[in-house]
This record gives sequence, structure tokens and C-alpha cells, in this order.
Amino acid sequence: MVVLYVVLIVLIILVALYFIIGYVFYSYAMKPKRENLDSRKKENPDNSAWSGKSEKLISWKNDAKKWAESHLSQSWYTNSFDGLKLHGEYYLQQNTTNKWALLVHGYGNRASQMSGFIKPYFERGYNVLAPDCRGHGKSEGNFIGMGWYDRLDMVGWINKIIETDPDAEIILFGVSMGAATVMMTRGESLPKNVKAVIEDCGYTSIWDEFSYQLKKMYKLQPFPVVYAANSVCKIRNKFGFREGSALKQLEKVGVPILFIHGIKDTYVPYGNMPILYTAACGEKDYLSVPDALHAISAVEHPDLYYTKVDEFLAQYIH
Repeated sequence: MVVLYVVLIVLIILVALYFIIGYVFYSYAMKPKRENLDSRKKENPDNSAWSGKSEKLISWKNDAKKWAESHLSQSWYTNSFDGLKLHGEYYLQQNTTNKWALLVHGYGNRASQMSGFIKPYFERGYNVLAPDCRGHGKSEGNFIGMGWYDRLDMVGWINKIIETDPDAEIILFGVSMGAATVMMTRGESLPKNVKAVIEDCGYTSIWDEFSYQLKKMYKLQPFPVVYAANSVCKIRNKFGFREGSALKQLEKVGVPILFIHGIKDTYVPYGNMPILYTAACGEKDYLSVPDALHAISAVEHPDLYYTKVDEFLAQYIH
């Protein structure tokens, strides 16, 4: 009997430790303590692409800032499927157009930081909507969706655009977590107004990205940390990290998609792209960008980048 009690106590302690470990990692990675997001990004050495001092990046940031100062956005709000108030910023062309670009930011960012990506699409004649993902910016949310619940939020934003412009021709673009979001969105049943998707340096799944980051930053294997955090996420948010899979969503028939990835990306490794591209069902194309770290392919080789984007979109937007 004593042995049974000892075994029971040990099991209780192990289970408690499992969930404590899971909650700590979950809180670090997925709780939207907005004041901590910037510090979390600074702690990651792979974020050096954005914190770097290269002339190209400095020039790109300055151009984006100047453009944003001369092109004021307007706020738009919608309610998510689970009752959150979501915020977005939109830019309308002076001349009426049915061309719309829905641009989705990355982890720890917000719509107001997307000017460097908004500018090229606006200059190409698109109305642009840049939402704050749940748990970011001015949008509500008690966890960071990593693309999974965000995909349904994007469906809501798509419907919002169509309510305003029933003849809208919509493209989806996302960078990093935003890229995972638009790939996951593509797997949903979308209105015919959605014509194409462009993803820039997205990951295959939440599980894969968290496992990679844990090993990269702390030299740890997925067990027990990612497993435990996955359990916590299932309990709190009703989905698991493997469920949040861009790969599985791409296997569904969807609109044409362009994959872009920097070859030197070590934050979401370049190896994600060939896997995603192979899995994608339907019309697809890709661009591998030389010398580019995470999320700065458009900075390193803007001509190469936007020539490919223009060629791709010309097939579907008229």
C-alpha cells in the first residue's frame, strides 16, 4: 500500500511538472503580453535581419516611414467568429478600383508596421487592408493564434471587403506568421472574389516552428516542452500545434499561390518552402531569394521580388 501511495505521489508530481513546463512555454510563446513582444523578438538572435544596420534595410525602413507619414490610414473593425473585436487599417485609392490586397503581418508586429509591404501594393493600384492579428496591435485576443484561428479571422476580413465592394478582386499576402496565416486561409472555402495568395517565409506548422525554435535557441528537443505546451493549448484554446498546419491546408484545392523564401533564412528555415510547395494542390509558383535572411527578401532584391510578384498577379488580376 505504501508503495502504491509513493507511485501515486510521484505520478502527480510528474503530471504537475509536465503542465507547469507546458504553461511556461505556452505563456512565453502565445500569450499576447504586448509590452513583452518586442523584448521576446530581441532575445532571438535570428531576428537580427530586422535589427541589422545594412544600408538596404535602413533605406527600406526610411522609405516606408516617409510613405506612411504621407498616406494616413483609416481604421476598420470587425467581430471574429469567437466574439473578439478586431482592428485593421486600410488605404483606399483616390480612383475607384476593385483591386484589393489583404496584407498580414508577422509574429509580434502590427498593421502599422507593414508600411514597407503596403507601399508597393498601393502603388500598384490596390486598395490595401492590413489587419492587426488577434492578440496584436489594437485587436482583442488572449492568445497569439500563430495563423490557425487567424485564418478564420481573415475569412471575416475578406467578407468585410466584399460587403463594401461586391466586385472586389482580392489577393492575400502574408509575411512569416502572416504567411502561415494566408496559407491556412487558402485551405478554407473562400469566395470567388479571392484570386491569389502570396506567402513570404511561412512555416509548415505551429508544431514544426516551435520545435525548431526550441532547438535553435535552447538546444532542447520537443519532449517534454512542446508536447506539454501543446496540451496546454488544447485545453485553453481547443486546438493543438499539429492541427495548426499550413501544410495540411495547402493539400486542399485552392486559389493560385506564390511561395517566396530567402535562402539564408534561419528563423523560418528555407527548407520549409520546398515542402510547402510540393504539398500545395492547384496552380503554384515559387521564388528563392539569394542572400536574404528572414522576411527581408523584398529588401535584399526588390527588383527580383516584385518582378516575380507582378508576373504572378498579372495572370489572375485584371
